[in-house]
Amino acid sequence: MLEKTIAPVLVLALACGARGDTAVKSAFQPARLDFDGVKLGAPIGDVERLPALAGTRCDDDPLDGGARHVWFHAPCSGARALPGGTFLALYTGRAVEGKPGREPIDAIAWMYGDWPRAAGKFPAAVGLTRPELERALGPATRLFDFAGVLTGGGERRVVLRHGERVFSIVEDGRAVGFVVGAMGVDRDKEEWSGLLAAMLKAKEQRDQPSAAGPERYKDQKCDRDGENLSGRGDASRCGPFPCDFGRCVVERCGADGRCHPGFCEGGWCVHGTEGGARACPFVDRDAARARPELVAGCRCAPQSATARRDREACASFPCAPGGCYVQRCSGDRDCKFGVCSGHASGPHGYCVTDDVWTATAYTPGLAFAVMGK
Repeated sequence: MLEKTIAPVLVLALACGARGDTAVKSAFQPARLDFDGVKLGAPIGDVERLPALAGTRCDDDPLDGGARHVWFHAPCSGARALPGGTFLALYTGRAVEGKPGREPIDAIAWMYGDWPRAAGKFPAAVGLTRPELERALGPATRLFDFAGVLTGGGERRVVLRHGERVFSIVEDGRAVGFVVGAMGVDRDKEEWSGLLAAMLKAKEQRDQPSAAGPERYKDQKCDRDGENLSGRGDASRCGPFPCDFGRCVVERCGADGRCHPGFCEGGWCVHGTEGGARACPFVDRDAARARPELVAGCRCAPQSATARRDREACASFPCAPGGCYVQRCSGDRDCKFGVCSGHASGPHGYCVTDDVWTATAYTPGLAFAVMGK
C-alpha cells in the first residue's frame, strides 16, 4: 500500500544521498518521550489499543523490503483527528501488515501538531526556527534535504539531527515535524522517503478540508454553547474547525491571513493547538488573580493568533505556545503576549489577554482593537 501513498509525490529517480555526520548528544533524551502512553519501547499492539489512538489509524506498511514497519495515524478520510491535528507515525521492526503485535516501537515521528509537547515532555514545538530548535534540543547538524525526491519543493524540506536519535524536519526555516528514535541517514530509504510522502498527504488532508467535505461540519451543533474563549474545538462534531456559540465555524482565512476564532492553515480557519508543559486542574479567575503561579505554564489552547485567550486554563492570562503566560509588567512593552493590566482584567501589573481600562486609556474608542494583541 505504501507505493500508492507515495506515488504522487516521489519521482522515479532518487538522487543525492545523505551526508553522514558524527552525532552529538541531544539536550533531549529519547527515553523521556511519553505522551498519553505513546513511547519508545512499548509494544505496538498495546499502544494501538490506547484510548488516545482509537479510530485514528489510517494505514500501515512494510518498509525497506519488510525489515521495518510503519503505522500511520490521522489525519485521513474517516479517521478521528489526533490532538491539534497532529500526524503520527510509529515505527517497529518486521511485523504483519494490519496486525499490530508485541513488536516494540523503535521510532516515533509527528508533524503539523504538538500533541507530544502538549501531553508529554517534548521541549520543542512546530513553528520554531533553527536557533530556537537548538536551544530546546541541542546543536543541530544538517543531514539532507529532499531535492530530487519530490517533484517540486524538496530543497525547502530539510532534516536536522540534534543527537543520535533526535531529528527535526524543517520547511522554509521552521519546524514542521520531529522524529525521535532509530533512523538512518539515507534519505532514499523508505523510512525517510515514505515518511515524507505520508507527511505531505496528511498535510493535504488537513489543509484542504474541502476534500473531506466541510459542508458536513458547517453550522453543525457543538459543545461550546456560548462564546468559546479558548482554542479548544469539538473534533467529534467539527473536525479541524472551531466551535463557537454552539456551532461549527467553517470559514476561509481573511485577506490578511487572520482568523477569529481559529488559526489560518492552508487557507482555512482551524482550531488552536494546545501548548504547555503541564496539565493543571481548573483554577477560577479569582484564585488565578490572587496566585498567578497556579496557572503559569499550564497547558492551554489559544482562541486565535490575535486573541490568545484560554479562559478555562489561563483565566485572564494569555495562552502562549509554551502554556499560560504569567509575566509581570509596567507597560505593554514588557508583554510578549497580551497587554499590561491596568486593573480592569487584573491582576494589576501582569500581562493579560485584554484590559479595557488600559485599551481605552491609550486608544480612546478602540478598546477592542488591542484585545489579545
